[in-house]
Amino acid sequence: MTGKEKTPVVILAFNRPDMVRRLLERIKTWQPDSLWIVVDGPRTDDESRLVDQVKGLFDEIEWCADIHKNYSEENMGCRARVTSGLDWFFSENERGIILEDDCIPLDSFFLFCEELLERYKNEARVASIEGTHRLDKNPDIEESYLFSTYFTFHGWATWRRAWEMYSNTVSDAEGVIERKFRGWRPCLYWKRMYQLVKAGRRDSWGYRWMLSNWRTNSLAVCPRNSLVQNIGYGDESTHTRGDSYKLMPAREMRFPLSHPQQVEANVELDKRLEDSCYSRSVVQRFRWVGRRFFGLDI
Repeated sequence: MTGKEKTPVVILAFNRPDMVRRLLERIKTWQPDSLWIVVDGPRTDDESRLVDQVKGLFDEIEWCADIHKNYSEENMGCRARVTSGLDWFFSENERGIILEDDCIPLDSFFLFCEELLERYKNEARVASIEGTHRLDKNPDIEESYLFSTYFTFHGWATWRRAWEMYSNTVSDAEGVIERKFRGWRPCLYWKRMYQLVKAGRRDSWGYRWMLSNWRTNSLAVCPRNSLVQNIGYGDESTHTRGDSYKLMPAREMRFPLSHPQQVEANVELDKRLEDSCYSRSVVQRFRWVGRRFFGLDI
């Protein structure tokens, strides 16, 4: 990256100073040219003290001279705060690397994002560069990454041209799903999920981002192995309780990258993601019951 401006890094934070401290330690090793910081407002007085601690950590940064802050005085909630923050960021930038406070990137995550943001900057079919891989085992492939129709948000990168597709609208979800999926199981699963979104029981920007990309048949880059460690699992998490969101252990990516020959969704990868992480196959459901209720390592 010598002699070339590094992609701006966006930090999405709230009330977890310990996680923000760890994240900043990792970002410091990358030395980005600019930081764009988005923080939601507190819900309670106790939370206000934690949010102030988070803001204090950003005030202490001495290793980046170009820092932009977007702080909300009131609590907006995850969906509104993330989307408004990214709207603000992309109003000023063409591309960005985005990290929530519980996403700890490896060194190669930044190199991976930089190379592919440049490679696919004019490829309209590619909407994002993911830093995580949802499967519990590495796919047996020679390429450094594959393309998927599924999107994860535990450390990722994208362009203004892609973020401009984002819409809060989910009224057309059923039709989009019917066009997107052929099997009854994913159709049934995703229709149910978007019914919950419409009812306000899944107030996540992620579902809306996924649907926005399905409308245009956009793709996500899925790395062969996770490049980001998510440390935000547990009962205190907003959207990652339980074991269904656990990602494979992160490890560094080898360079130079080996690129897929075609920009198209990998059918096998998407099937495995659907079977393992979303609607789930019968086998996966039996495994889940065994782990959840009987403590079986299967």
